[in-house]
This record gives sequence, C-alpha cells and structure tokens, in this order.
Amino acid sequence: MKKLLLLLLFMFPLMAQTINDTDDAKREYRESTREQEQMRQEQEWEKKDQYRKKTIEENDEYISSHTIDPPDNFLNKKFPIIKGISLSNNEVIFPEAIRGRVAVLSIAFKQRAQLCINTWADELLPKYGINKSVQYYEVPMLGGQYKMMRNWIDGGMQNGVPKPLHDFTVTYYGPLKKYYKSLGIDSKKNCYIYVLDQDGIIKGRFDGFSTPEKISELFTLINSLNE
Repeated sequence: MKKLLLLLLFMFPLMAQTINDTDDAKREYRESTREQEQMRQEQEWEKKDQYRKKTIEENDEYISSHTIDPPDNFLNKKFPIIKGISLSNNEVIFPEAIRGRVAVLSIAFKQRAQLCINTWADELLPKYGINKSVQYYEVPMLGGQYKMMRNWIDGGMQNGVPKPLHDFTVTYYGPLKKYYKSLGIDSKKNCYIYVLDQDGIIKGRFDGFSTPEKISELFTLINSLNE
C-alpha cells in the first residue's frame, strides 16, 4: 500500500507536466493555425486586390480604345472609300460604285440596327426602287476581328435578306475608327442614312428610326438632287 502511494505521489507531477505540455502544444497549434489562416486571408485579399486593379486597368484601356473621337463635319464632303463584298459575292467600292447617280447608303455597325434601317427601306424602296432613279445600298460594317467568320455571318445574311437585295447589301470587315470620325458616327447602336449626289458628295444624313417628317425631308432632298 505504501509503495502504491509512493508511486502515485511520484506520478502526479509527471501527469501534471504532461497535461501542461499538452495544453501548451494545443495552444501553439491554435496560434499557428490562426497565423496560417491570417496569412492565407491576406494572400487572398492581395490576389483580389491585384485582380481588381488589373480589371480596372483593362477596362480603362478598353474604354480608351473604343471611345469614338469627335466626328468630322461630313456634309458636302466626299464619301470615304469603303471596300466590301456584296451578298452575291461581288467586290463593291464606294463611292466609285455609285458615281453618276443619286445614292442612298444605309450604314449600321450592330445587327439590331437592321430594324432601324428597315423603317427607312420600307418607305424608300417602294417609291424609288433599288437601282433605278436612286441607287440604294445597305452596308453592314463589322470590325476586322470578325473577318474569319465572314462566310458564316454573310451566309446568315443571305438567308435573311431578300434575293433582289443581295447585289445591294455590301458587308465591310476591317478597321472602323476612321469611319466613326469621317462619317460623324456618335453611336454604334444607331443606323445612319447617307444621301450622296452624282459625284459621291454627302448632301444629307439621317439617323435613328424613321418618322413621317424625316421621310418627307429625305424624299425632298433626293428629288432636289435628281432635278
């Protein structure tokens, strides 16, 4: 019995020390875990901050590269040269292709602007025809990045555009910025209707959806140029 008591008295300090050591180890582990978690969070925050800064820089570069410069005064100036391919697969160069007659060119930079163009064409074509007293062309203008998709895009247009208009629908793929400036483009979402005289000089421009007042003004201008 005495031996057992002595053994217990000897073991108690060791057990207490073991418990203390275990508590210290747990405490150090928790502190180490907290430090690692804090470091991980700081790294995540740094990554997010770098991503945010990069996104802002890229967005600023995008806005800068896509900002439309103040437009030129395009009236009474030669229509700029545009080289395109018609839906009937013929090369067309403006304004050379329309020299000698009054022309109306409908220009758009976005597919949805076709609805806008239709409001003009639905009034213009029944009155003047496609290629009679007035030469009429529709010119979808796309950036050069779409050139590799040309066959697919033009094929879709061929299915949607009436066959008689294939010769007079001319797609352009290439740089656009110079045309924004020379044609006075202030919104790529809009449609633009240009009226040219027999020498390819821009005599009028209309934009947005047609109205009876705009149509009347367009017809008056065309008739005056045809006198």
